[in-house]
Amino acid sequence: MPSPEFLQATALQQRGQFQQAASVLNQALAKNPSDSDSMQLLGAIHFQMGRTGQGRKLVEQALEINPRNGEAWNSLGLMRHLTGDNPGALKAFESAIEIEPKHGGAWMNHGFVLQELGRQTEAIGDFERAIAAGLDNP
Repeated sequence: MPSPEFLQATALQQRGQFQQAASVLNQALAKNPSDSDSMQLLGAIHFQMGRTGQGRKLVEQALEINPRNGEAWNSLGLMRHLTGDNPGALKAFESAIEIEPKHGGAWMNHGFVLQELGRQTEAIGDFERAIAAGLDNP
C-alpha cells in the first residue's frame, strides 16, 4: 500500500508541481529510506525536471532496494529510451512486464520503441496487450 506521502507526491506531480512533490518524497525517504516506490517517483520527477542523471540514479537505487518494482523498471525504460538507448529500454520494459504482466504502460512503451525500430507487427501486438491490460490511452 502506497504511503500517504507517495499519494500526495503523485497528485502534485500530475499537476506539474515537481518541486513540491520532490520535497514531500524527500521527507518520506528521510523517514523510510527503503521505500522503493517513493525513490522511483522521486527519480522520475528529477528526470522530468531535466536532472536526467540524478533521476536515473534514483530509479536504479529503487531497483536495488526492490528489483521486483515493475513501475521502476518502466521508468528506467522510459529514461533509457529518452536518452537514446533503445535496446536497454526494451530490456527494462520487458522486466516490468515480466513482473507485472498487466502493466499496460510498460506494454505501450515497449510497443512505442518497437514501432520506432520499424518492428510494426510486434508493436501492434504490444498495443493490443496494453489495451487488454486496461490501459486507457487513445
